[in-house]
Amino acid sequence: MAESGWIGASDAASNGTWQWSTGPEAETQFWQGYQPSSSPIEGLYNNWEEGEPNRDSVAGNYAHIFVNSPPPFNVFIGTWNDMPNSNTFVQGYAVEYGGMPGDAPEDFDETVTINIGASLSYDSNGATSGTVPVDSSSPYLSGSNVTVLTNS
Repeated sequence: MAESGWIGASDAASNGTWQWSTGPEAETQFWQGYQPSSSPIEGLYNNWEEGEPNRDSVAGNYAHIFVNSPPPFNVFIGTWNDMPNSNTFVQGYAVEYGGMPGDAPEDFDETVTINIGASLSYDSNGATSGTVPVDSSSPYLSGSNVTVLTNS
C-alpha cells in the first residue's frame, strides 16, 4: 500500500467492543475497551500502535493501518490506529478476498495488476560516479514492468 488504509474493524456498533465488520471474521470481537484500560480477546490477533485504541477525537470508531505517518506522529509501519471515518489522512482501504461461504475456490493462476501510485528510486550507497542502471523499459511510465539491475 502506498498510503495508510482503512481496515475492516470498528467499534461503531458498541463503543469499546472492537470487531471485524466484514469477511469470514464478520462480527468476531478481537478487542475490548480503550487505552489505558483495554485488552485483547484471548487468542485473537491485533496490532494496535502503542496507546491505541484511544477513542481519537471522541469518535474514533474505525481502525486503519499506518503505512506512512504525517508529522508529528512517530509510529511503526503496519500498526493500527482508531480514527473517525471522516479523517482525510487515511487514503485507501485494505481489501480481503475470499473465504466466504459459497465463494468459488481461489484461482491463483491469473495475474492481477493494481496500480497504487508506487515509485522507483535508486540509492547510490555513497557512490561518487557512475550511472543508475536501467532496463529497456526506461523511462518508466505508469504500468511499466521494471527489472531491477545490479550496479554498473
